[in-house]
Amino acid sequence: MYVKYRADRPIISINDSQDWTLPEVPAADYSDEIMENAKEFSDKAAIVISRTGGEGADLPTDMGPIMDGSTMDIGTKYMKGSYTNNSSEYDDFQAGQSYLELSQTEKDLVDMVCSEFDDIIIIYNGANPLELGWTEDYKQIKSVLLCARAGATGFNALGNIIAGNVNSSGKTTDTWLRDLHQAPYFNNIGHFAYTNTQDVSDAAKEAWERADGIVSFVNYSESIYVGYRFYETADQENLIDYDDTVLYPFGYGLSYTTFE
Repeated sequence: MYVKYRADRPIISINDSQDWTLPEVPAADYSDEIMENAKEFSDKAAIVISRTGGEGADLPTDMGPIMDGSTMDIGTKYMKGSYTNNSSEYDDFQAGQSYLELSQTEKDLVDMVCSEFDDIIIIYNGANPLELGWTEDYKQIKSVLLCARAGATGFNALGNIIAGNVNSSGKTTDTWLRDLHQAPYFNNIGHFAYTNTQDVSDAAKEAWERADGIVSFVNYSESIYVGYRFYETADQENLIDYDDTVLYPFGYGLSYTTFE
């Protein structure tokens, strides 16, 4: 089913283009037979949510310009970004939504699976903290597993954890927020291209044949106040309500073992 839907995968390149499409079969395309076969196989279900992103391309904080194509204009916050919707019936993202929120197709998938199963595992495969506050809205979701950068053998370990053969023991290496828009660094993510830098642009293209000649600059005004340094300090200073802001703190992680 998935191969027939889309055999290839989007490519995010440093120098060429960034295709942020999230290929996912729309919930409406799942037949009753598929769901019945799944329930016959097991009374438990797993939903995998994935995000790409690493060196060389900032993840979009606003999918609006990606969806409408205005990212192609020099001087905008993003460059060379594109996205293809999974359905002609709706847009996966609305203006103002970040790439690290659920797409509409993913929301529909979660709703569908939660209507059919009472014991569900959410598996997040991605290197960047995803907004996961929605998992608290479904009583059917019993656990959330982070499987980031699995490499060649990581999914073997994931299978052993799900089967109970191995006790999960990982801890978060970052602070996971309910709303990434509340992060102090959020407005300092993006391309921030300038158009009045022709001398610098010419010098760059002369020095390196693959240079696109687009000059960018961003001032990281948040300084060291990112991650737990900011949130724990802000909580002490009564700037934020910690529990309303932070979903999973730095160093968070549960296991099958209970402690007293």
